[in-house]
Amino acid sequence: MSELKPKSILFADIFHNRFTAWVVLGISLAITLLGWIITTQYVNKQVESRFLFEVKTATDAIEKRMQEYEQVLRGGVGLMKSSKVVDRQEWQVYVSNLLIETYWPGIQGIGYAEMVKPQDKSAHEERIRQEGFPNYVISPGGERDIYSAIIYLEPFSARNIRAFGYDMYSNPVRREAMLRAAKTGGPALSGRVTLVQETDVDVQAGFLVYLPFYEKGMPVVTENDRLKAIKGFVYSPFRAKDLFNGILGNAEPVIDYQIYDGDFSVENALLYDTRKEFKVNQADIDPNLRETVELELLGRKWRIDYQGR
Repeated sequence: MSELKPKSILFADIFHNRFTAWVVLGISLAITLLGWIITTQYVNKQVESRFLFEVKTATDAIEKRMQEYEQVLRGGVGLMKSSKVVDRQEWQVYVSNLLIETYWPGIQGIGYAEMVKPQDKSAHEERIRQEGFPNYVISPGGERDIYSAIIYLEPFSARNIRAFGYDMYSNPVRREAMLRAAKTGGPALSGRVTLVQETDVDVQAGFLVYLPFYEKGMPVVTENDRLKAIKGFVYSPFRAKDLFNGILGNAEPVIDYQIYDGDFSVENALLYDTRKEFKVNQADIDPNLRETVELELLGRKWRIDYQGR
């Protein structure tokens, strides 16, 4: 008569077999995989949150700085309105006390451009020559319906001297912004230009911001009134790389960005690109971390394409 195995042995035999071992291994792997997925998702979420934080920080810094530059120009208009005549020395004192190289990094200068009618051109040039600039002329040469002339631009040294007497109204991109400022009475940001201050060294994309100054005592209620009353523009030219490095720092950023004038990412509208500036390897850019922001700034749009690493 055969002996019966104890019940404890039968119970153990059920679980101590090849099938059970595979099941246990499968469950262990599933738990490990689930833990890995949860951890990866958490890490990715943290990376994405950090990226979006950097995007917001950079965007807010650019927007805030441009608003601050508007206030600097409003101070210049206030000076013009409060004085019977603002001469060259007064303008120099005003700008030098702003300490723009210390507190407003990236701004190329603060200037005043005077509108000049064709019949007044010769008298205008002679007046500036009498101030100690015997070779002064409005440039570029040629006859036009109306001229503008940069008569003040501080600091009046180095690159800025090259802009003295330049007729910004002769350039279509600058003229569009000047007209917009004159019509609205508010600040106007220009499109992308190459500043006349540029030399053959470290050429940068540029743009300008204009604020209108009207003839005192003339009505400025309607758009037509303002166009008739326009006397000149307080303005600032900006070299884009200098500006954005001044806003966001000269060190290599933790995210990359390209800033474009307008709605589209096209090369001829590019103002600044960290990838070119810091020679970023394309392989280091994370394709999953991308964000596009459109900024409305002083009547014009900027597009900023951000990428994480």
